[in-house]
Amino acid sequence: MNASEFLYTVVCRPAPIRWVVNRLILAFLPSSVLIGRADVLLNPHDPVVSGALAMGVYEKDEISLFSRTIQPGMTVVDVGANLGAYSTVALDRLRGQGLLLAIEPARENFLLLQRNLHHNQSLTQKTKVHAVRVALSNKSGVAVLHKNPANKGDNRLYSDGLLAGKEKVKTMTLDNLCRQKGIRSIDVLKIDVQGLEGEVLLGSRKILQASQRCHLFFEFWAEGLIKAKSEPSRILELLKSLGFNLYTYSRGSLSPIRVSTLVRQTLGRKYMNIYGVRRE
Repeated sequence: MNASEFLYTVVCRPAPIRWVVNRLILAFLPSSVLIGRADVLLNPHDPVVSGALAMGVYEKDEISLFSRTIQPGMTVVDVGANLGAYSTVALDRLRGQGLLLAIEPARENFLLLQRNLHHNQSLTQKTKVHAVRVALSNKSGVAVLHKNPANKGDNRLYSDGLLAGKEKVKTMTLDNLCRQKGIRSIDVLKIDVQGLEGEVLLGSRKILQASQRCHLFFEFWAEGLIKAKSEPSRILELLKSLGFNLYTYSRGSLSPIRVSTLVRQTLGRKYMNIYGVRRE
């Protein structure tokens, strides 16, 4: 944790202090930030994700590894794309080749995702780009998306005391969505859906089985998985059964996961980003 992260997550944790800090962040928030060649438009109403991007502390290690993994011609899928930071980085790295599928259910985030993809269209060239407003799950239907007004990256398909807003969203599986878009395999898959990762992965088994050389980036938050009615250890075992080697990563270093330790470390509000790779 660097100084900026410590200041925001620890020093500013009390609600009155956090409210003042959020107001200050929004007052000085730039309209966009550069990540490589990608010019990411920020959300002027979101002090958390956009604020962290502006301060240069938003998932730096994760974005760095994600960027290095992508090569021109790959198929990249961004689940829980939010405003499109990872998606625009993918466009930069694809160099006008390959395919990007960006998925985001919340209307406000999706509109900004579309703006970012359009704003960075010079990076797309011949890259096929699909932006889809849907919540991925293990089944198709309609669900209620519970929204956090203070953090646009903390919307969930289950209720929580932090979540005040609601909107109805369509749900479907990644298997069905890939079939609709003609995607037969995935090279890079990023998932960040606040505890619904278990349901997303259960609805992705066919496409993952077909993706012989797949790189997986996903947020592992045991507390959120439990609230979403998933068993955290079973999700990790599912990925292992599909042939993924799983690692935690920090400052450029990969460490094989220990299931029991990882689950214990991510109870409460703490989460860890996981990197998985599936090879033939």
